[in-house]
Amino acid sequence: MDQNKHSYERAQKRVQEIKNYYIFLTISIATVIMVGGINYYVNEWRYPWFLWVAFGCGLALVIGGIKIFAVDGRLGSHWEQKKIKEFMEREEQQNNSRWE
Repeated sequence: MDQNKHSYERAQKRVQEIKNYYIFLTISIATVIMVGGINYYVNEWRYPWFLWVAFGCGLALVIGGIKIFAVDGRLGSHWEQKKIKEFMEREEQQNNSRWE
């Protein structure tokens, strides 16, 4: 039962992360369109400074996408669980070796 609850909480957290990513994607697109419109209104794209905003939003989206959608990377939750288990085993071995 406890394992099912833990799995459910992890799945719920992942769904929330994906939802937040799509919200950020929508906000980024709206922001780039709005800033592009302002840039056109101000100087008719003689200097397309809105591309800096588009670049920043795009970079943030790529980094966020890799973090969320990449297969459990080097520092994913699987890695965390593996390291915790490793540290616990190391501590247990140190405690056992003290008394032997």
